[in-house]
Amino acid sequence: MRNLIRGTMAGWLAVILALVFWGPAQAQGEKKIKIGVINPMTGPAAPWGLAAQCSMERFKILFNDRQGGITVKGQKYKFEMIYADDKYTVAGGRAAG
Repeated sequence: MRNLIRGTMAGWLAVILALVFWGPAQAQGEKKIKIGVINPMTGPAAPWGLAAQCSMERFKILFNDRQGGITVKGQKYKFEMIYADDKYTVAGGRAAG
């Protein structure tokens, strides 16, 4: 159970750090904010990981499609999600991170 809590906390920490220390990437004239998401998408905890992935996609749709991205200091940025499957294992979390 402790490994699950630590893995989940590490995943959310990665998301928070991506939001704080993001670096925009130039792609097709758009500036992007890349957010890394590590979740169990296979294995016994797949329903939780897939639900979190769905939530992050809704977040992306809310900001990118409905609002055209976010504006920071007069420049538009769009979110891009990068997913990694930790397979609900410690080794999978280490490999994904």
